[in-house]
Parts: sequence; C-alpha cells; structure tokens
Amino acid sequence: MHLQGKLGNTAIDESRTANDYTALDTVGNVDTVDTFDAVETDEPDHDSAGTEVVETDHDEASGSPAAAAAAAVRVLEMATRSADELVREATDEATTLVATARAEADQLTAESQAEADRVRLSARAEADQILAAAKTEADRVTAELEETRIRHEAEISRLEQLQEDHRDTMRTHLNDVLAQLKPATD
Repeated sequence: MHLQGKLGNTAIDESRTANDYTALDTVGNVDTVDTFDAVETDEPDHDSAGTEVVETDHDEASGSPAAAAAAAVRVLEMATRSADELVREATDEATTLVATARAEADQLTAESQAEADRVRLSARAEADQILAAAKTEADRVTAELEETRIRHEAEISRLEQLQEDHRDTMRTHLNDVLAQLKPATD
C-alpha cells in the first residue's frame, strides 16, 4: 500500500505498513511522519514529477487520532518550510532579475548615450566640414569676382583711353582736312 501526495514540492509515501510514512522535502531532507490514514494505490515508488519516494518501517500500533494530528502538523510544517523556501527562492530570483534588468537598462542607456554623443560629434564634424567647404567656395567665388571686376575695370580704362586716342586722332585728322580745304577756298 502506498500513499503519495504532494504539498508544495514535498513527496509523501506510505511504507508497506498502515502507520508509517516518509516525506522527502525539496532539498532532499527526509522526514518521517507517523500515523497518516493510508490510501491504497498501485503507483510506483516515484511520483509523477519523478521525485524520489523513500519508504520506512515503523511500529503499526501508533495509529491514534492524536498521532494522526501530530503527523498532519508535521506534514503542514514541512509544507510551510517548503513554501517558505520557495518564496525565498522566488524573492531571490526576482531580486536577481530586477538587478539584471537594471544593469541591462543602465548598459543600454549608456550605450545609447554614447551612440547619441558619437552621432552628435559626427554630425558636428560633418557640419563643420560643410561650413568650411562653403566658406572656401565663397572665398573662391569672391576672389574670382574681384579678379573679374579688376579685369573689367582695366578693360574699361583701356577702352576709355582708346576712345580718347581715337577722338584725338579724328580731331587731328579732321583739323588737317579742314586746314587743307581752307587754303583752297581763300
């Protein structure tokens, strides 16, 4: 006859006698529980989760209700210890997860900030290059326009001089023609 139950992660197995039971808690500690009402099953010596079930032999004469109550209290105490251990483990795991998440968030924040700084510096460098290229182009165009202006002013001066030279040449030529015509009319 076997009694198998599960309280938290504690497996309970009745030994071959009606009054002796052994419980194996989650960390492998073995507790013996006396006098628990047995239910007959054909289950193997392992529970459905594969938890090992340990059988012990005790005196069958200790089947009193007080002993059964004490056994139930022991089982509940084991279940409470098991539940407390699970709560501690869950709390520790949650704390670890939160710490890991915070660390990852801090790392991602730092990486994002570094990337933003890199992009900002890159953009600033590119803007400085574009500004320098624009200033260089503006200086080149200004110098070219100044050179063109100087060349045009020189051309204007040359053309004004040429005009004056032509005027003087024409005046001289016309005066010579008039001078030749005047003696003939006199």
